[in-house]
Amino acid sequence: MRHHLHLISQMRDRGWDDKELDYARHVMSSAHTQRTSFLRFFDSSLLWAFLIIVAIGNILAIATIMPLLILFSNQAIYGILILIGVCFGLLVELILRDIEHLFSGHHLFIMYVLIPFIAASGGLIVLTYAQLHLPNVFLLERNPLKMSIVYTIFFIAPLAISKFFRSRKNQAEKDKKEVL
Repeated sequence: MRHHLHLISQMRDRGWDDKELDYARHVMSSAHTQRTSFLRFFDSSLLWAFLIIVAIGNILAIATIMPLLILFSNQAIYGILILIGVCFGLLVELILRDIEHLFSGHHLFIMYVLIPFIAASGGLIVLTYAQLHLPNVFLLERNPLKMSIVYTIFFIAPLAISKFFRSRKNQAEKDKKEVL
């Protein structure tokens, strides 16, 4: 439904009159309510499927550094965690931005709360397992909690930066409309 409001405002900017906008709004809302039960189920399950894919992908992304924990020092591991966190965070942000228009406010809130939790918990689980079960060639003290926090911060950074710039852009557009 949020996407409909965006489309209506774009149509208004392009010069549609009120009668045409009312008809377009009616067509969009009736199309939304007349969807089949399968499409409604698919839309609602899309959010949870996305979260499951993020959780599995997150664990696999962090698991890729498990062999590297044996060979590299802490500085190299933190650099690799930062790189993987930013790359995977950019991927999740891109997908989230593409499907964001399908969900209402509370579903978006769930995604923006659960995704960092998934990143932190997945990182903590994998890195704790690696600390307990993998040999440490350099006999370095590694803190899985600290490593997970570093990964999570750089995983969330693309989401936060994108959300910040999009909100500033939306605010600038609203201010521009108010001036006109």
